[in-house]
Amino acid sequence: MSMPLSLPPRPWSLLAQALAYLPEAPEKSRAFVDALSRSKRSRLLWEAREQGLEALIAATGAAGCEVEPTLTRVTRFQFARHLHATTEIAGRLAEAGVDVILIKGSPLAARLYDAPPIEPWMRPPGDIDLFVAPTSLGRAIDVLRQAGLRLIDDPRARHGGVKHSVDFRGTEGRLSGLFVELHARLSHSPWRENLEFGPLFERARPWAPSGSAPNSRQRVLDPLDEIAFLASHGAGHRFEALKWLLDLRLRLGLLANIDAAMIWQRAVDCRCEQALRIGLWALERWLDTDETRLGQQMSRRAGKRGQLSPTRRALYGAALGMGSGLRRLRGLVTCLLLVDQPRPSMVRHLAALGLERLRHG
Repeated sequence: MSMPLSLPPRPWSLLAQALAYLPEAPEKSRAFVDALSRSKRSRLLWEAREQGLEALIAATGAAGCEVEPTLTRVTRFQFARHLHATTEIAGRLAEAGVDVILIKGSPLAARLYDAPPIEPWMRPPGDIDLFVAPTSLGRAIDVLRQAGLRLIDDPRARHGGVKHSVDFRGTEGRLSGLFVELHARLSHSPWRENLEFGPLFERARPWAPSGSAPNSRQRVLDPLDEIAFLASHGAGHRFEALKWLLDLRLRLGLLANIDAAMIWQRAVDCRCEQALRIGLWALERWLDTDETRLGQQMSRRAGKRGQLSPTRRALYGAALGMGSGLRRLRGLVTCLLLVDQPRPSMVRHLAALGLERLRHG
């Protein structure tokens, strides 16, 4: 019995086809959308609303896909607010002597989505994600609480520290309603990756929004590290949000001329080789076009090393098809598929995770 080697369609599969040519060939995205039937056009717009990507569809220039002016103003305001809050909180941490790396969200969009016809505000930000050293976590928590953020979930109180972030919510002033995730590790499964803070911060680059002076304590990931992280994060979440796949594609596109061996070596160093294989495979199936072919190019340039094994393909596809009733099994299978090399620490982590489930249900 042969195992399936292709990924199942996602709820946003039509949306992925519509956005696959951006930003390289928007006229082809426009032609694709304009050729859709009325029913498919309705489904496309529904997918775009569900994913918060209406503005990217509008950027294609396709007929009938304009965004309401009010929504555009609101979306621009929300993006600006998110970016300002992110840099304000990171600035408070830096002033307190806490090194911080800005991951995902508006800082990522400001760097990757600034390529006409797309603009940074068109990529919807979620939580504010900040990465600090584990040894600085206590001080960072104090700084965020003093800034007016309410602690809503602290993994230090849980067995084994299974949860990978400390969660906050803004309750007053400019931060009201915003959610902040303070990470001391970048993975839900610490045995899966080698994305420790120290080496990443050493390679990271100072960054600040346009018009602001960068702070050496406030950085963004090195491009090669960012590829490893985006592949790992997206694959770990089974690319449930199309923006995670778009992030990876745009990041790779900015490094299209770099030696592929450097990208693969960094993935090996970060123990994210399987994650990158899965990410490239997902790109090839869902977002590659004649203009980009990033997934195929990266896999081909890496030779056999870039190929995802048939067994992992089949199991990852099966994990994508598992329903909500199998959420825990789906998560466990996904984490195991992203392991480059089995290690004894996996057993300790799985034991801690099992105890955590028993204690908290």
